[in-house]
Amino acid sequence: MKRMQEATSLDESFYEAHYMCASFAALLGLADIALDGAERAIRGDARYYTRCENDPCFGRVRSELEGLRARLLETQEEDFQRLLDQFRGMGVGDGVVQRWWSLPTEYERVTKQGRYAALRFAVPQASLGLSAQAELHILRARLEAVLDETSEAVPWAKRAIPTSKDSEIFCRSWNWKELNWKKVENDVATMESIESELAHARHSLPTLDVKIEEVSDRLTRAGSELRAMAERAFWRNIHDCQLTITNYVEKRSSNEQAIEQLKATMKTTSGANLGCTVFVVSFLVGFCVVAASLPVFMPIIGVSTERFGSLVLSGAFAIAVIGGIIGNRIQRNSKNRSHQLQIDELTRSISEAMKQIPIAAERLEFWAEQLRTFKAWQAKRPVPRSDL
Repeated sequence: MKRMQEATSLDESFYEAHYMCASFAALLGLADIALDGAERAIRGDARYYTRCENDPCFGRVRSELEGLRARLLETQEEDFQRLLDQFRGMGVGDGVVQRWWSLPTEYERVTKQGRYAALRFAVPQASLGLSAQAELHILRARLEAVLDETSEAVPWAKRAIPTSKDSEIFCRSWNWKELNWKKVENDVATMESIESELAHARHSLPTLDVKIEEVSDRLTRAGSELRAMAERAFWRNIHDCQLTITNYVEKRSSNEQAIEQLKATMKTTSGANLGCTVFVVSFLVGFCVVAASLPVFMPIIGVSTERFGSLVLSGAFAIAVIGGIIGNRIQRNSKNRSHQLQIDELTRSISEAMKQIPIAAERLEFWAEQLRTFKAWQAKRPVPRSDL
């Protein structure tokens, strides 16, 4: 026995020496040494589990040996069951778990080496399978995280980028006449392509019919592109609103200046030509009318005939003056009519600008708030890294 102990001290993996030492100790009734050697031999090579079962050398420590064997078998059963539970915890299907569960039974049937040896074979195999499954589980979890992050970026891009000229987003913004619509169409096409890839990745992930690392890298880049697109669009919308406000303010100022110039022009407009013509005509007509009608009224008003001539001239002159004033006013109004129409149009334009400036300012604040919210979201959800 001492020789065997010396051999095991030189080589712990010399399991036959452990077994022989246990056999000699059992013959001498040294139960502790016998059980320790037997346990070391069995743990090193599962075949000793069956060998010691019928070995007569262990007759004096048989009950203790059977307790050891039962404990070792129970430990293997527990280890194997724990591995199966871990498989289930990773979401592995019942069919796969059932195949792992039947592995020691099949090994025992084929090799005839007993349950303990079968478990000793199955536990390392299941452990390797679990490691592979764990690595796959981690990769899938990473891809799912990338999918979630990229999916969250899609609504931001949609919120900032008009998907059609009739969309609500289009109506919210300004200066779209100057917008490069081709660029917007390219952004929309890119966004739709990313959405399609996201849907395909979510569909393929459970089937494992996907190169996880490759898809993860590609979706990470897509998420970064969506974020960049959204931020560009937000800034473009803000710039458009600022430009709109500036345009309306400048338009109001230029229209006010134009109105002042038109009013000054209207003040200097003359109607003398028509006024003089009407004055002359009115004098002649008035002279005839007064000369014809005055004799009828003279007796009534008590005016002597000596004043007839002066009254006729005075009446004709008064009519001519009134006619000249009216003619001058008519010609001035006629000349200023186009100016007044321009003033009315400019006034309406100013009124419209005054209405639109607060609306544009409100929309500017809307887009600024959207950008602040987007930045806050970015700070909380940085671009995922697929190589972590």
